[in-house]
Order: sequence, then C-alpha cells, then structure tokens
Amino acid sequence: MELGVAADMSAKSEFESEMSWGAGLVPQGLEYAPPSEGGRYHGKAPKVDAKTADGLTALADELAQRRALRNQPGPS
Repeated sequence: MELGVAADMSAKSEFESEMSWGAGLVPQGLEYAPPSEGGRYHGKAPKVDAKTADGLTALADELAQRRALRNQPGPS
C-alpha cells in the first residue's frame, strides 16, 4: 500500500515548523537556558567528597571481583 507521500522520517530540517524547533533539541538561543525559561533540563550528579569517592571505588572493585569469580567456569 502506497500513500503517495514521500515521508522520510530520518530527514532533518534546519528550519522551524509546526513539528520541530529546527536543528537541535531546543529552540535556537535557549540551548543553555534553564527549563523555567524554555530550555532543556540537564541532570547533574551531586558533589562527592574524597572519602565517599574512595569508598565507592573500593565497592565497585569488590563487586567486579565477585562477578569475575562467579563467571569462572567450574571444575569439569
């Protein structure tokens, strides 16, 4: 079934329309504006002190070791 309309959904336009801001994720000029002013939300992780960061690194290392041991082939 052919609709008779060439619709290439992957085609991007640099121009504004009723379906798009144009190029980019937000309207031009609002790239760094906060959401309250029409910009995009940018999530940020909280700052972590050195002691907590070291603890998280140690935990990640321990979990990686456990996974490696769990995934070793057993005795044949």
